[in-house]
Amino acid sequence: MKVQVVLAQTLDITVALPEITVALPEPPRALESSRPIHAEPGFPPMRKIVPHAAPKATAERQVAYAALGLGAAALATTGAFGALALKERNVVREQCPNHACKGNAGLDAARAGSRDEVIADVALIAGALTLSVGAFLMWHSTRGSLAVSAGPTSASLSFQGTIP
Repeated sequence: MKVQVVLAQTLDITVALPEITVALPEPPRALESSRPIHAEPGFPPMRKIVPHAAPKATAERQVAYAALGLGAAALATTGAFGALALKERNVVREQCPNHACKGNAGLDAARAGSRDEVIADVALIAGALTLSVGAFLMWHSTRGSLAVSAGPTSASLSFQGTIP
C-alpha cells in the first residue's frame, strides 16, 4: 500500500483491525484466615498474602532531611564566601604591597575579605554540625521516637530510644 500526501491536502485513513479476545485467569480471592488451604496432592498449601504498607516518613526522618539540606546549603555558602575572600585577598596583595595600601580600594578589599572569611568559617562550622545531626537522625530514625515542640519564645527537639 502506498500513500502519497500533497502539501495542504487532508487525508483520512481508516484501518480495520481484527478483534482479539484474550482469556485471563480469575484473580485470586482474599482469604479470611491464615490457615493453609489443602490443595491437590503434589502442590504446596497456599497461605494468605498480606501486602506490607510502605513505611511512612516519621517526624524524625523529616527533621533529618531538613538538617541534611541545611547542612549542604551551609557548606555551599562556605565555598561561595571562601572564594570571595580569596578574590579580595588578591586585590589586597595588588593594592597594598608590603602592607602599605596605595588607596581606599585595598582597605575596602581587606574589610570585605575579612567579613567573607568570618562568614565562610561560621558557615563551615554550622554546616558540619548540621550535617552531623542530620546523619545521626537519619541513622536513628528507625530506633526511637522524636518529639518537636515550639512555643512563642522557645523551641525544643528531643528523641527517645536506644542506641545500640
